[in-house]
Amino acid sequence: MKIRNFLVSLPLVFISTGCSTINYTEPKTGDLSRVRFATNETAVIVIRAYETTECTSETEWMRLRNGMLINSSPKSLGIPLQNYNRNAFKEFYISSNTEKVVMFVGTSSTGNKLFSCGVPLNLKFLEKNKDYELFYQLDVNSCSVTASEIQKSPSGEIIKKKLKDYSNSQEGFGEACVALFKKQRLY
Repeated sequence: MKIRNFLVSLPLVFISTGCSTINYTEPKTGDLSRVRFATNETAVIVIRAYETTECTSETEWMRLRNGMLINSSPKSLGIPLQNYNRNAFKEFYISSNTEKVVMFVGTSSTGNKLFSCGVPLNLKFLEKNKDYELFYQLDVNSCSVTASEIQKSPSGEIIKKKLKDYSNSQEGFGEACVALFKKQRLY
């Protein structure tokens, strides 16, 4: 968790964090999984992706927010158990046969302090033809992403099976990734 001191100007924060565009191009062929990126946070959550596990070619994939976003681009594939605000989730096809690093970053402010917390994770757990959800939440001193598989139970009911909780720990990532994860940005 990083804490930055500065005066927050409401118009600047609104302009810099309120836009939502999708910068991810879905694969059309190969081994694919359907993945929902979601949050219930009222602050804007930015999701960045890196081409390799060495974190080369950083791109901003999307922004999520449980509330209004300027230039919102809702995206749904019809994955079951979706109960989020239309700006708080996006669903995509993701290649399940390649490793890809993504990082969820959320910020909140209290007074003149801005709290920023990012959760990096590697999507190597994805299996083809399955549905997943990656859910980001920001707490007082930490943040996390819960990875769940959306599947049918033995009784035929659709459920979210929790696979793993990811924290804001950068353990297991190389120096190049850690440098990008720690890079200060004005969202």
